[in-house]
Formats: sequence, C-alpha cells, structure tokens
Amino acid sequence: MAAEMILDIVLGSIVGAMQLLVYLACLIWRIKKYRKGLHYSAAGIFALALLAFVGVFLPVGGFTFLNGGTAGTETLFFAMVFCPLLAYGSVRWTCFCVYLDGKYVVKRTLFSEKRVDLTAEGTFIDDSDSLNIFFWIKIVSAEGEMIEFNCRRIEGNLTLFLNQCKKVIGDRPSRQ
Repeated sequence: MAAEMILDIVLGSIVGAMQLLVYLACLIWRIKKYRKGLHYSAAGIFALALLAFVGVFLPVGGFTFLNGGTAGTETLFFAMVFCPLLAYGSVRWTCFCVYLDGKYVVKRTLFSEKRVDLTAEGTFIDDSDSLNIFFWIKIVSAEGEMIEFNCRRIEGNLTLFLNQCKKVIGDRPSRQ
C-alpha cells in the first residue's frame, strides 16, 4: 500500500470517528437530558450540518471530483483542521437548554448542570445589557452562582421566561 493511501485511511478514520461521537453525544443528550425552555437548537443543527459538509462531503468530493481525484488528501487535512472547531460549536449549541424548574432556574449543558434558587435573598436578574449588541442575560444568586446566556441565538419565548422568573423572585428589584 502506498503511504498516501495509508494516510488517507488514518485521517478519514479519525474524522469519521470524531463525527460519529459528536452525532451520538448530541442525539443521546437530546433524548435523555433536554428540557423544553430556552435553547440554541437552530445554531447547533446548522453547525452539525456544516460539520457533515466539511467532514464527509468535501473529502468525498476531493477523492472523486476535484483535480481528477487527487485532492482527497488535501481535503482530509482541511477536515482535520476545521472539524474539531465545528464539533465543539455543534456540541456546545446543540446540548444546551435553560428552563424554570419550580423555584430554580436550571442551565443544562453536555457535562454540567447549574441551578440558581430564585427565592433566595440576594438573587437577581441582570438584563441591563440590552443596549449591547450581544445582549447577555445573567441570573445571579447571593452565593455567586451565575447562569448566563446570549440572547442573539436563543430560541424560545425569552420574555415569557423572564416574566416567570421575575414572578418567582417576587417584589424584590430585578437588579441590584
């Protein structure tokens, strides 16, 4: 076997295994841990589709169409560089949700879960960043636990979510 063919097999196996792990992790997380609320599903699905394009369709096209089939190794190197970045983004955005669980606001990601008790004294919602282009919402407890998320990509009814959180907090001011 030629050295380039062995390199193609190794690189293709690494890219394929990485993609398979990302798709399985996202699928299992969505089935087992996802709760309806605020989420980044569209951004995550877009990143998963882009990951499939860069990791599957581009190398296949390199081996079959580009430059008479000799550009396959180059497209695999391209996939090795960009697939980890896309895999990180797709897992981060697909495996993310924020929801209200009784008196707690819960932020759940792939490997972690944060809970902030809204009824505890000193807990506040900081949505004063609305003039900033990135518009971050922060829910901070008195102990320093903080749940923060970006509202540019968020899906779900943010206004309803914040109103429900403010009802649980009660008459206390929403920002200190």
